[in-house]
Amino acid sequence: THLIKAILAGIVCLCTNGWQLAAQTPITPSSQELNAPFGATDRKAFQSPPQVYHPETWFHFIGGNVATKGITADLEAIAGAGISGIQLFHGQFGGPWPGVEPQITCLSTQWDNIIRYTAEE
Repeated sequence: THLIKAILAGIVCLCTNGWQLAAQTPITPSSQELNAPFGATDRKAFQSPPQVYHPETWFHFIGGNVATKGITADLEAIAGAGISGIQLFHGQFGGPWPGVEPQITCLSTQWDNIIRYTAEE
């Protein structure tokens, strides 16, 4: 059952990633930009890359150890470091951490709300 839960969590993470894509900057260059011949625009973009080329990082939820206060603090630190986005991963391993209440159950209504909160944040 752990494997099934992990697979479902991964699918939901991929599906809910669309919330972020709709709310934030595009994650890929336009096909027009990709298919254009190399030129002055590319030289300029290399010196000062548009947001779509900035790095992203992994962002992990570990088990039910998730809280909005921590999400906000982490995302602000990520943005402050110049990282443009996240790839969300929810790992169903480990146990409850001290002081993290309530524990968020994967695929529950609380979990859906915390995923939405993360995408909107």
